[in-house]
Amino acid sequence: MKIENKTINLSSEGDNRLTVVVGNAQKYHASFMKPSGEYVVGPIQNNPLGSNLQGKTIILSVMVTDTNPNTNKTSLIVQINGVEKDNIPSEAEQDNGQVLYSIKLKF
Repeated sequence: MKIENKTINLSSEGDNRLTVVVGNAQKYHASFMKPSGEYVVGPIQNNPLGSNLQGKTIILSVMVTDTNPNTNKTSLIVQINGVEKDNIPSEAEQDNGQVLYSIKLKF
């Protein structure tokens, strides 16, 4: 299994909503803990993080499984309030392999 680590620095202004998009027609499972202590598991689409996040860090874990028979490539797109903040490409080491994305969202 391949592991991708990344830190994304973000603005803490306003109300923040998180969306995770996985490319190349691959399947994924995601989880993170909100600053409020609530865990979020599953698809992450427009999930409210709250406001006043300055100085806080959210660790986002996304496991992508290569289910596309045409490619082992994967990508993880992180959006805040519908705006792409990062696009992280990777590639599974083998057919049906996995890539674990460990992302720190620093506000």
